[in-house]
Amino acid sequence: MASTEFHDRINRINQANAERMKAQRTPMRGKSHAVTAYAKNPRAAKLRAKDGAASGQYFVPSGVGLAIGLLVAILNLGAVQAGSPWGPGTALAASFGLIGSTGVVLTLPMLLVSLLMRQTKPGFFFFSMTYCIAVIASLFV
Repeated sequence: MASTEFHDRINRINQANAERMKAQRTPMRGKSHAVTAYAKNPRAAKLRAKDGAASGQYFVPSGVGLAIGLLVAILNLGAVQAGSPWGPGTALAASFGLIGSTGVVLTLPMLLVSLLMRQTKPGFFFFSMTYCIAVIASLFV
């Protein structure tokens, strides 16, 4: 009698598993298997979310950081070169020179803050890294 109860229980489990597997094998409407694999596996989805740099989602913050860094570099280079529109002796020299100098002074503190906030704001880290590289590289030109 115990043997029949055991086999009945195994049959019920197998039947429940078969129904569940059949429900999972239904075709997905417009979704690839890779997307559904991430949806079914939370660990894979978590790893995919951490892999933002490889997926290219930080190109925009990096590009904006590079553009603003180059703008600050141009302001600084023009402020010390004679003959530039905002060079020494012009009316714009003080204002543009102050903006450029502030941009250089705030480079390293911004980079340090972004290192501390890297886990929560990774886009800010990529922005400040490319900004810092652009500004510091311009100081050696």
